[in-house]
Amino acid sequence: MRPRRTYNRWRFRSKPLIPGGFYARLHAHACELEAADPGSCDLVLALALVGAAVAASASTTYKGKTKQKVKVTLRATATRALSFKASPNVLCGSAVTGNSKLVLYAVSLKTPSKIKNGRFTMTFTGESSTTISVTGRITGNSASGKLKIKFSKTIGTTSTGLLDIAACQLETTWTAKKG
Repeated sequence: MRPRRTYNRWRFRSKPLIPGGFYARLHAHACELEAADPGSCDLVLALALVGAAVAASASTTYKGKTKQKVKVTLRATATRALSFKASPNVLCGSAVTGNSKLVLYAVSLKTPSKIKNGRFTMTFTGESSTTISVTGRITGNSASGKLKIKFSKTIGTTSTGLLDIAACQLETTWTAKKG
């Protein structure tokens, strides 16, 4: 006669806790071996679930480059994009004087966003009409997406002594691999 399996102090004969899953098979096997003490099945299940929770919370780092050959770092778990870092050159142009200037802009987003169907979007809105948007897709060992930056900046003074304010913007793609 087969021993009865115990799950959280209730007895079931039908499906394991996670149908067909590794931990369910491990739990069922351990319960069959420990038929003399059905309470020990709870301990095996608890240890298996703790191991699964630790594995799910571990973050993965993806490193790569933008189209401008600038380094990119993305940190993500299975369910959340945690952070994105890059330092691209952004072109700022003035409509008043016609001057333009390349500005090194450090992006360090630490606004976690949910990953749904392998896709995520991280956004930031700040002062001086600053908006930063990172969209991406994670598939297997790689990640890719778009980086958009918009802000305004003072790039000097005009011939009449007024401040020359420029509109700065960048839209580029990025790719990264696990590692």
